[in-house]
Amino acid sequence: MKRGLLAFETQEGPCWLLIVLMFLELSLARDSSEEAFIYSEKTFRTPTYSIVYSKLLRPSTLYSLVTTFHQSDEGVDVLSLEEREMHTSHTIVASVMSETWEVASGSELISPFQPSTITLPIPISIENSTYTLTVRGFSPSKSLLFQHIVPLQFTPYFLSVTVQTSRPIYRSGQEVKFRIVILQTDLLPYHDDLDVFVLDPDGIIMRRWISIFTNNGVSSLSFTLPNLAKDGTWKIRTSIQDQLDEHMFQVQTYFTPLFEVFVELPKYTSDTETSVSATVYAMFATQKYVRGKGVLVWSTRKYDATRNNWNTYNGTSTQEYKEILRMEKFITESKNTFTLVFSELPEPVTPGLEVRLDVTVTELLSGETMCGYSTSRVAHSQVHVEFLSRRPLYYHEGKPLQGHVYVSQLCRRSITIPGHSG
Repeated sequence: MKRGLLAFETQEGPCWLLIVLMFLELSLARDSSEEAFIYSEKTFRTPTYSIVYSKLLRPSTLYSLVTTFHQSDEGVDVLSLEEREMHTSHTIVASVMSETWEVASGSELISPFQPSTITLPIPISIENSTYTLTVRGFSPSKSLLFQHIVPLQFTPYFLSVTVQTSRPIYRSGQEVKFRIVILQTDLLPYHDDLDVFVLDPDGIIMRRWISIFTNNGVSSLSFTLPNLAKDGTWKIRTSIQDQLDEHMFQVQTYFTPLFEVFVELPKYTSDTETSVSATVYAMFATQKYVRGKGVLVWSTRKYDATRNNWNTYNGTSTQEYKEILRMEKFITESKNTFTLVFSELPEPVTPGLEVRLDVTVTELLSGETMCGYSTSRVAHSQVHVEFLSRRPLYYHEGKPLQGHVYVSQLCRRSITIPGHSG
């Protein structure tokens, strides 16, 4: 413990006042088992200013930063409100500098503890270089209070460019139709010019459009692939200032199939049903039905919500289907209906089971064979009823009760009630 003596003088004469100042010394000795106590000799100081800014610098954008001064001037209580505002207003000057010139600058008058936003317009002509942000704070008497200098990272991407093609895969001689949608950072359409290039898999420019303009941010273009186009990944490249964006599409050599096989199964099947019916038919490109031999393969697997449940025909899923029934049927020139009876299956049908039907049809005249498939999931038969309301419902005897009710299966599949829309 330490003591001190404090003396001061008044207008009537010296006055001595004994004040006992007690300083408690903190012992650093502690038990090794007390892990919660941590001693730190770091000195924490009250911040004088704060700056919120972005490290990325983009061309043709509005660069904004927020500054706050965390100190107030003393001795201004005797001033009027207008004089106090003038006396306590500080000046913040912000500028973006490159190695050789000043890109943009701005200033703002702020009061202590009041955040202020400074917006700097960045020109579109800036290039890849080294840029710094300098923020200076001045007092009402124009004296420098602080100076903050930080480096900025330049990025040429200042637009959102989306390229949409009419189809993902093309073949030689087909027409490629695409459109380009360009938006600025403020979600307004881009109205300036751009360059568009079409490159083959070897990077050779096959078609280009120079300095074309968009129509309200959208540009629609098209071109025809050569008769002997090289298979592989083609690119549509857009160039706006220094920003380059690419969209890829595939060019492959393929032929239109002679006919297609269509398999239709209900998306969901209740576990109380005794069977499931499928509609199978095959059609030429001329919309004429195909007649031929058909092989039907029924298979099942358990549905797993944690895995990717895309139904791929080549069987590359994480869990393969288990074949339960195979039959040979004749496919007539119409829609054929086939039924799977659940009682004939070796395993019981439970909720969460996926039933898949693969059909292979061989056309009699040409001998061409094509395949198709469809899946159905077994859902729980119990009904889930939920009252929809923003606040709890109160029931009073003798008064009508009004509300909204959501009715669905336990798997959240909606059901249709006769006489109601949903």
